[in-house]
Amino acid sequence: MTAFSKRTSKQTKQTLQPLFLNASAVLGLVAVPCAMGGRHPIGYLFLTAAALVAVLGWIARVASMPRQQYRIGIAEALFACGLLIGCVQLVPLSPTLLSLISPQLSAWFPFLNEMPTSAAGLGGWNRVSVVPGETLRGLGIFLSQGILVTIFAQRAGHTNEIHRLLNVIVFATGILATIGIAQYLAGNGKYLWFYDFLYNDASGVVKGTFTNRNHFASFLALGWGAVGWFTFCTSSNGRPVHQTGRVAKHFSTTQNVYAAGSLRTVSGFLLLAMVTFAGALSLSRGGILAIATAALVSLISFKCIGVIGWRSTLAIGCTAVLVVSALFIHGLDQVSGRLDDFFDETHFANGFGRLDVWKAACSAVTDFPILGTGIGSHAEVSPIYMPATNGIVFTHAENSYLNLAVETGLVGLFLGGIGIVAAIVATVILLRKGTHEEKLIATAFGAALAAGGVHAATDFIWYVPACSTLLFLAGATMISLASRRCALLPACTFELDRISASIAGMFLLVVLGATGFQQFRSAFAQPHWETAVRDNASLGAIAFAPPEKSSTADDNSDADDSTASITNILPAESIDPEVGKAIDTLSRMISSLEQVLLFRPDHPHAWSTLAIARLERFGLRRRASGFRATLCDLEQAALASEFSSRESFELWLRETLGDDVDELVRARHDALESVDNNPLSGEAWCVLARLSFLFSPDPERARHLIDQACVVRPHNGQVLFEAGNAALINGDTERAWSLWRQSFAASRSQRQMVLRALLHAVPASEVCRLLSPDLDGLRAIDVMWSFRSTPEEMRDVRQQRLLAVQKQLELFESMDRVKAPPLRLETASLQKRLGDIDAAAATLETALNMDPGLFDPHRMLIDVAMDRHDWTTARREVEWCLMRRPESSSLKILLTKAVLAASHNENSLENTSPQR
Repeated sequence: MTAFSKRTSKQTKQTLQPLFLNASAVLGLVAVPCAMGGRHPIGYLFLTAAALVAVLGWIARVASMPRQQYRIGIAEALFACGLLIGCVQLVPLSPTLLSLISPQLSAWFPFLNEMPTSAAGLGGWNRVSVVPGETLRGLGIFLSQGILVTIFAQRAGHTNEIHRLLNVIVFATGILATIGIAQYLAGNGKYLWFYDFLYNDASGVVKGTFTNRNHFASFLALGWGAVGWFTFCTSSNGRPVHQTGRVAKHFSTTQNVYAAGSLRTVSGFLLLAMVTFAGALSLSRGGILAIATAALVSLISFKCIGVIGWRSTLAIGCTAVLVVSALFIHGLDQVSGRLDDFFDETHFANGFGRLDVWKAACSAVTDFPILGTGIGSHAEVSPIYMPATNGIVFTHAENSYLNLAVETGLVGLFLGGIGIVAAIVATVILLRKGTHEEKLIATAFGAALAAGGVHAATDFIWYVPACSTLLFLAGATMISLASRRCALLPACTFELDRISASIAGMFLLVVLGATGFQQFRSAFAQPHWETAVRDNASLGAIAFAPPEKSSTADDNSDADDSTASITNILPAESIDPEVGKAIDTLSRMISSLEQVLLFRPDHPHAWSTLAIARLERFGLRRRASGFRATLCDLEQAALASEFSSRESFELWLRETLGDDVDELVRARHDALESVDNNPLSGEAWCVLARLSFLFSPDPERARHLIDQACVVRPHNGQVLFEAGNAALINGDTERAWSLWRQSFAASRSQRQMVLRALLHAVPASEVCRLLSPDLDGLRAIDVMWSFRSTPEEMRDVRQQRLLAVQKQLELFESMDRVKAPPLRLETASLQKRLGDIDAAAATLETALNMDPGLFDPHRMLIDVAMDRHDWTTARREVEWCLMRRPESSSLKILLTKAVLAASHNENSLENTSPQR
């Protein structure tokens, strides 16, 4: 090979790395956010692909040099320590060592040590992580981020590489803001107009392609500083645009430079306006605060550096006017309302929830202070410490610092704190001692660090791959760049020859390939999981529906349970009479879950859901075949028979159930797999308790299993309901009612379950006495018992409900005037049903005095006035309602009735008046 060809080959290899780095940056900062902010298996796959492409670029570079220097600084060391924590959480440990690291585990799993070895590894729980599958997945994400960020940090000494990274961040921020606004103004409720996300939709607020508006606003805040850098500085040398123009005015290209600079500046200001507008319309309080922080830090720093002159100041003012004008046109009231809540302490006191989540997180950290409970485990751990949450699952601690402490302990929090402090110190060093270009870069990334640190106090943005990747890139770049300027941030330098570096690169490719393969399988499993959840929701809609909707039904009931656990399936006795349809839905759901577990056998919820679905199908099939005996009846018969041998019991079981016994065996196997992958699954322990008689004649075993379920899920309504059933079977009626009372208060779905079990056995007044319901519970009891009880039998329940409504109305009149009118309407309805017509009329008059424009009080006042034979008021109210709804035939009939009644009343008065 000639010298020229060798030189050309070397130059080609050296130019490959920038191309690979650009591609990896686009994948990590554009593709990942577009995949639900990275909180979707496809998003994880994109992140791994970004790291893999970056490694390919690194291999291409090392192939062109015989030896190359590498710098290992604080950022790289912190990533290595983070990976080490994750590995320690996953490896099996001896009981002695595990008790030292996580002593609370023995209290959580008192019965697990007695389980078969196939159900719990070595006969007991032997890992720090309580959800190994989620920890392994989180470790794969962190590994991809660490490799990607480390490779970019190695190139931080070249400012042109950092400029390219900043340009990608600007592009990502702009494209995400554009998608968010377009989706908000012209969307169809689906993400990117085609993806129907399971747990929420893309309408209502600006959230772009993120699952949560807070994450979307956080990403925009992290990119705000980069957009400011793009606006005020050139990409080539970091100089202000107007300075570049003066330098070039003596050359023939002066007009081109000015034109390019002007276009860049105008585009930058428009982009700043769009990003700020999109962030405001997200209605994320923490996100708006983060954007304001990023803007404040950026503008002050740029002003101190000297890139903002009077023209730029004027342009900033025009941009602010543009944003405010756009908000006046659309969304200002909503934004101001959200910001008012941020400073309203009653908003926090009235069901806001974050304070309870923070207290629960602090309790978890107290119990697991060293290494936490495992990466990705908060959703499974928090129910142990949280009070009843009405079925809502808190997947995170609403605070990144606390979430980090819960899942990785104080060790992980300490490492995270070191990283934050190091990044801040590095930014300050560059702002004080760096070159002009480095100061501009430090401003862009420093704004991201400030915004991320502020928003992390109120949300879990570090656990959104799109946001955390951008934040890690900013911090690692600052640390790497500052370590070349100051000995305060040390970094060791070493050399690798071409062969060693290539071997290391190939090893990383293999690791990333294995990680990507698992994420690829998870991506295949996700659609099947979503199908199973939807099938479960359709079963729940059938099971929990009241007999029919009444006019006084629960219009102010609990928040939507869309985020509730998938495993809330009713017992077979509560399923709709269309048993065949329910069986088909369950069969389809079971098939979907089997596909989920085929691709992702470590799924934390699929095994327990599958076990419950099999039990439900077993019960429905038996019911469809004409057998009325329940699983409890079967258990009692088996225990009473006292079989002499296991073989005789199995023969009896096969004769009694036929092939249906295989369904029970598979359900038990699924439950065992569930506690092996997620021992905090209370529903799986309940399934094992129900089926314990199949393999053990000892009734104490079932009680131990139920107790285990109550330990790990002390406030789960379904677990408490099953525990109450078990207590009733054991003859402990008082404990059964206590557990049912707790189950009743847990969530709407559990309330319906308990009430349906009592509907045909206990009067409504007795149910109120035994369950001590709150207002929502009283509403549910009123609705369900109204269809089988006389008004006199329901009188006591409605009086209790009226007192509860009036008490809540007094509270909301001073705190939340939006919720007060519906409560007044409910008060009037109850007063009318109780026969106190005058009180109902007075309540409605009060409601109309507070807000005369409300339609519903006027409409109800018509009925009340007619009951009082106040035809003048009735006619006035009917005419008012007809002016608003002239097409209403029912109102026209009422008007005719009121006019005729008033005329008849006048004639009667004339006939009875004395003659002169």
